[in-house]
Parts: sequence; C-alpha cells; structure tokens
Amino acid sequence: MLGEAGDTGGDRVVVLDVLEQPELAAEFINSVMASSNIEKILHNAAYDLQFLGKRKAKKVTCTLEMVKKIPYYLVALPNYRLKTLAEHLCQFNPLNLEEQTSDWGQRPLTTQQLHYAQMDAVYLAQVHQKLLHFLALSEPDPQTENIAALTWRYRQLEVRWKQLDSEIEHLKERLKRAMESQNLTETEGFTLSFQKRSKKKVAFSKLVDCLRSADVKVEFTLELTKDLQKTL
Repeated sequence: MLGEAGDTGGDRVVVLDVLEQPELAAEFINSVMASSNIEKILHNAAYDLQFLGKRKAKKVTCTLEMVKKIPYYLVALPNYRLKTLAEHLCQFNPLNLEEQTSDWGQRPLTTQQLHYAQMDAVYLAQVHQKLLHFLALSEPDPQTENIAALTWRYRQLEVRWKQLDSEIEHLKERLKRAMESQNLTETEGFTLSFQKRSKKKVAFSKLVDCLRSADVKVEFTLELTKDLQKTL
C-alpha cells in the first residue's frame, strides 16, 4: 500500500496486488524499496522486509522503532501496535481489525479487504507524522536547552519520585506480610514468592567454567585500566 501524509481518507492510496505477479513485485522492490531517494515507512519493518527486498531495502523508517525511542511520559501507551498508535495519537475511531485475519490468499479480494488495506496506509502515514512531532519534543537541540528549567523540573520530579518509591516499597512489604498472614499465594497483579536468594563468592575463572559447562554463552566487557594493562 502506498499512501500520503496529508490523506486521511485513503483517496490517494494505491494498493498493489502482487500475489501472482512476481515480476511486478520484483520491479517494486528494485524501483522503490532499493531506492535511496524514496523514504519507506513501515510498522515493524523487520517483518515486512522479509517480503520486500530484505537487505536490498534502503531508507526504511520503522514506526515501531520510532515510538520505542519516545519517553513514556510523552506517549503513554498500553502497547505499540499500529491500531493503538492510530487510536491514541491520531484520534481515529476504534479500528476494526476483523479483515486482518481474513483469507488474503483468495482472489479477487473483497471490498472490505481492499478498504482495510487502503486505510492501513492512511493510519501508518498519520502515525508517522505524529511520531516525528513527539521525537522532536523528546530530542531537542542540546545547544539551545534551558539548563535552569531542566534542573528545576528534575528536582521537582525527584521529590515526587522519592515519595512514590518509598510508598511503593512500603506497600509491597505490607502486601507480602498480609498475604503470608492470610495464607494467600496470589492476588490481583501479585504472586507471593517463597524463594530465598543466597549469595556465594566464587573465583571469576570458576564462574566462567561453570557457565561454559552449562552451555551458557559468556560475554563480559572489561575496562582495561592502566593498572590492569600493566598486569596483563
């Protein structure tokens, strides 16, 4: 599906049916997906690119990766599905995803399927524009940042965070004691664990040998200080 950012009704969306036209799919991949002059907007691009040129694809923007970079306080979402982004960020009416699980291998495609494909491009284009706005808010130019305002806001939140963190820890401990006293192992959102953690000191080399014997991949990053370099 090909859409434009200013199109909210799907009037300028083009739907290409390439299921039984491999030559058309190949032409699209070579002319569009492999072009560095055309930006391609995809949601969960890693999946779509399996069918759209894989490593041939150039200049691909993934809206899923974009939203992950935006702090939660700016975009408070229950999940990162395109449906959720379209409804929460762009105020589209609740999306009907019934056609998503329909038979897309049948031909001809139904009117409902074509409309679903058409609007999918619309939602994606609108979500992309919104995410660009939030990314600009979350990643301002550090050269023009108001350090005094940032410091004041940080201190303001720090006080609230300490209060909330203290209350959360206190409530967790009260919940634990109450559940133990009332012989409950599980309640809404909480499961009481009876596991006890223990600490044991072992030589680093022994730890590595144990992990390797258990077929666990070991990757450690060590900073080579001047003293350590001399020792080595």
